[in-house]
Amino acid sequence: MAFMDTLKAWFGKAKDQGADLAEKAQPYVEKTKDFASDAGAKVKETSQDLAEKAQPYVEKTKDFASDAGAKVKETSQDLYESAKEKIADVTDRGGDVADAAKDTAAEAADAAKDTATEAADAVKETAQDVADDAKDELSN
Repeated sequence: MAFMDTLKAWFGKAKDQGADLAEKAQPYVEKTKDFASDAGAKVKETSQDLAEKAQPYVEKTKDFASDAGAKVKETSQDLYESAKEKIADVTDRGGDVADAAKDTAAEAADAAKDTATEAADAVKETAQDVADDAKDELSN
């Protein structure tokens, strides 16, 4: 029985010490909860502020991309129509003119490709500039 009494004494002592430690830790637990709550609120507020600051840049980028896309589409369509007309004219004339039409059509296609590439590069560059500006603004 002495062994059982010893075990009971140990467990009783461990239980009492655990309760004491839990009681001593309680203020720290509360402080940690308060700190986490405050930090979460600050993060949420800062995120909302950043989102609001970025919104004009997002809109500007969307508008620019939309305008650039429309211009690329319009220019490509104009070049396509011009090439189509030249091919039709040359086909009607026949002979050596057909070869010239092929060359002209190839040149028109190359010009359309170059114009579309330049427009796409300009859109990409401007979008990158706007994104960089937004990033700089947000970091301030």
